[in-house]
Amino acid sequence: MIAKPVIKWAGGKYRLSTTIIQESQDFIDWDSFDRYVEPFVGGGGMFFAVCNQFQFKEKVISDVNPELINLYLKLRDQSNELLILLRDIEAEFNALPSDERREQFYYSTRESFNQGIVAQDASPEHAALFVVLNKLGFNGLYRVNSSGLFNVPFSKKKRIKLADEHNVLKVSELLQDTEILLGDFAETLSFADERTLFYFDSPYRPLSTTSTFTSYARTAFDDSEQIRLARFCDQIHAKKAKFILSNSDPKNTQASDDFFDRLYKEYRLMRINARRAISAKAEGRANVLEILVIGS
Repeated sequence: MIAKPVIKWAGGKYRLSTTIIQESQDFIDWDSFDRYVEPFVGGGGMFFAVCNQFQFKEKVISDVNPELINLYLKLRDQSNELLILLRDIEAEFNALPSDERREQFYYSTRESFNQGIVAQDASPEHAALFVVLNKLGFNGLYRVNSSGLFNVPFSKKKRIKLADEHNVLKVSELLQDTEILLGDFAETLSFADERTLFYFDSPYRPLSTTSTFTSYARTAFDDSEQIRLARFCDQIHAKKAKFILSNSDPKNTQASDDFFDRLYKEYRLMRINARRAISAKAEGRANVLEILVIGS
């Protein structure tokens, strides 16, 4: 059995990972690296796909979301305790007799989770609530308000499956030799050398004024942050590290928008087909182009 993401995450790359690896193999020798670094780990779709296929002496994942990083730490270090909590919550929710009770359960859980955010809770219980909200919230979104509190509405599900026990244990096994860090992507600079491969999947640049689901943390990842990331890619490339980077292609909606073409003009930039799954409307989930930048 291979490890798969435990949670759903907007823009997750598990389905697209095969395409990303295949498209980059002409320029990136995946088997030649000792270290793999993923500074925007999110749901871990690319991370798990890569680590199921390739062997690295060292793996590093990081993110700015404390609740997400707490989940990965508990998956690595306290997986059995986390599984017990998830089984109990799953049984409690699935036994609820009405839509009203299920909705009350969700918003009570959300309130408890937000209290944990304020208290900087790093317990297995807080990690379990994170999973519950991911499974019961609308479209698996993680979105916070300006105060950093989770504000995704209830999806109106009637039953849930919180965790696949075998997958959780496989994920825990894979994470045993993984360094898990909370922090900004720039804090991974010390890992950059000629034997390191980075993969960047930052919050995407919105394709339209309505597609702005980038509030995964209290601060927005705007164009100035996209530029800062590009300059960071220059830094690690100067240290002879290799990198792959994904983002939305603004030419999907505005053919003249060459923001990324200019930003990464010193590197290989290609466009690949992807399917967006975050939109509430079916027409928003059509195939679109994404950019793939390769610093080899």
